[in-house]
Formats: sequence, structure tokens, C-alpha cells
Amino acid sequence: MPEVYNPQMGANQQNTSPQQAPAPATVPPGDASAAAPSPSASAASAPGNAAYGAPEMNSESSMSPEQQEFYLPNQPEPEYLFVEWLADSRISQKRSKEYYSSLAVIVLLLSLILFFANQVLLIFVLVSFLFVTYVLASVKPETVRNALTTYGVRYRDRLFYWEQLGRFWISEHRGQVQLHIEAPAPMLSNQIILLPSNAASPTPVTMEDMVSIIGRYLPYEEPTPTQIDRWVNWIEEKFPLE
Repeated sequence: MPEVYNPQMGANQQNTSPQQAPAPATVPPGDASAAAPSPSASAASAPGNAAYGAPEMNSESSMSPEQQEFYLPNQPEPEYLFVEWLADSRISQKRSKEYYSSLAVIVLLLSLILFFANQVLLIFVLVSFLFVTYVLASVKPETVRNALTTYGVRYRDRLFYWEQLGRFWISEHRGQVQLHIEAPAPMLSNQIILLPSNAASPTPVTMEDMVSIIGRYLPYEEPTPTQIDRWVNWIEEKFPLE
């Protein structure tokens, strides 16, 4: 069983050693009243009752219907950590000068065509695309902390429960493997993209480690490529810029 997860601590700082139970008290022979605790004492010492202000176990019959509606005798299971690691936020690959030169020539030719067609707005879109491509290739990606627990996926300091997530699949981009998970709508592209651990991670985590854990909760299914995906793949295959 993995250790209880504490979001305020790193994976290597989790306390995995169980607390030693106190030695039982010695009861004189024949003293049954000292050996058996009273029901009120057991209810008062039950975990979670004092912290959440719940009434004693033997007082449920005296509760009003409104109180019984919100009364939870059993608290939820604690969150257990499977694995936690540090990874890059995105795939980064250094491009050669030939790549930027070829891309600049293509953008220039398309801009000239759009200029004679009086499409000035599309020219700004192409120039912006060229600038963003250069920035993403030159700026080093940030390091993020990811974790897989019994509750779900902790991604960028946010918890996604297993019930919120859909299928997952693996893809290869620029020679690197990445794992995709369908996420709720507020996420960009409705996906969570996980990468293996980087050099700064104290715990090495591979793609096989992530698949073995996620596969217990989510189905593996690769999505059908869209028409835009087919066009992009065809252009990259027929007209390589490097």
C-alpha cells in the first residue's frame, strides 16, 4: 500500500513508517469494568468525529431529520501516493538555422501573396506564428511537479479526480513520447499531457510506470486523427524544413 499523500510535502519527504502502537495496559484479573471501555468513550475517541464536529455515534437517534441528512458516520479514505516526479511542462527541441531560414522564406512568400490579395490581417497571423515558433523553441520549458494518487492525477498543483478523466493514449512528437489524458473542458485542448521525469526529478519515472498505474483506472484508446492532423502530418512528411 502506498503512503498517505501530503500535497505540502515532496514525494521523498513522505513519512512511510507507521506509528508504533502503545503497549496495552495491564488489567488485574477479574476487573472486567476496567478492560471494556464505555460506548461514550469509544465514540468520543473515534477518528474524525472531533475534527469535523460530528455528533457521537450513539446519539444519531436524537438527531433531527435535517442533521441526519448530513451525518456521515464514515469519513472518506485518505489519499495515497503512487508516484510523484518532476518533468518538463512541454516537449522542447532545438532547431537548426536551416529550419528557421526555410520557415521564414515560406512565411515571406505567403505574406506577399496575401498582400496582393489585400489580406493584411492574415499576414499578421503568419508573422505571429513565426514569432511564437521561435520563442517556444528557444525558451527552456519550466519544470512542473506531477503525481498519481488514489484520488486521481495531480497536474500543475491541481487535482483531477479519476471520475473526471476519460481515456488516455500515448503519442510521439519530435522523437519524444508523451502521454495524453482526456480532461474536463476548462483545460487547454481538453488534455493533460504528462512527460517522463527529467534530470531534476529525485524519483525516476518512465512511461511504463505511468501506464501501469493509469491503466488501473482509465481505458487506453487512441483517438481517430482529424483531417487537420492528416494535413499536418502530410506536410511535415513531404516538405521537411530540416
